[in-house]
Amino acid sequence: MRLLAKVIILNLLLLILLIPIILLNQNIIFRKTADILFFIHRGLGLYAFSLIFIAIVLGSAMNIVDRFFPADKVFGLHKLVGKLAFTLVILHPIFLYSTYLVEGNLNYVLPFQEGSGIIYFSLGILALLLLTISVGAALLRFKIGIKWLYIHRLNYLIFWLIFFHSLNLGIDTQTSFAKSIYIAYGTVVAILTIRKFLS
Repeated sequence: MRLLAKVIILNLLLLILLIPIILLNQNIIFRKTADILFFIHRGLGLYAFSLIFIAIVLGSAMNIVDRFFPADKVFGLHKLVGKLAFTLVILHPIFLYSTYLVEGNLNYVLPFQEGSGIIYFSLGILALLLLTISVGAALLRFKIGIKWLYIHRLNYLIFWLIFFHSLNLGIDTQTSFAKSIYIAYGTVVAILTIRKFLS
């Protein structure tokens, strides 16, 4: 039973990491250098969201997951995934704006800032700022004491900010398959959020 649970958990982890590749494969157009940069930007966003989802699940359900894997390994993976997610979140807008360097215009950026898109674009900026605070608190946890845990809970809000940012602006998140994945992730995090704040 324990072995079966390990296999299921590892396969779910692998599936989550494969989903961005599946979503990206639906929209591959490389006509010029800016298309490649924009494609990388999209991939970074999808993987950042997936890794934040994994980090939240590992952090929230650590007392469940460590029944099957050593607790120190689970915590180590949680920290590693968090650092990777933060790195990708930073690179995500850098690659978007790098299209300006090769195009000389903001044609890849402006569509995200038109109409209601500006709201969801702003959610992404806010998520980046809050994630920087959350990661900073985690890195300084030994200096600031127990307060870092309360700051770290910003990750639940960050997930939802990125959820709506990506779902509404993402080129790769508009299919019914992508939306069903997002609903599944959202449902899991909603349950974990309620569980966390009621415990």
